[in-house]
Amino acid sequence: KLWSLHASTSASMLPPEAQTLPRYSSGDLPAESLAPAMSTPRLAPGDLLYFPRGVIHHAPNLDAARPSVHLTISTFQKQ
Repeated sequence: KLWSLHASTSASMLPPEAQTLPRYSSGDLPAESLAPAMSTPRLAPGDLLYFPRGVIHHAPNLDAARPSVHLTISTFQKQ
């Protein structure tokens, strides 16, 4: 699976230290709104990829003949 990792597209006027990330998924973002990919790692079955909360990621299934799933685990959620 080929991943594309993108920087946040936040247009907030607040300084970075005052910004907070949304509690819920933003859903699909338009491809034209994404910053250029900062990394494009290719993972094989069984590989693990970590990236910090807020990194926009895109990982389409490149082989329609084989199922593909990715799981997101988030910890330290403030309520």
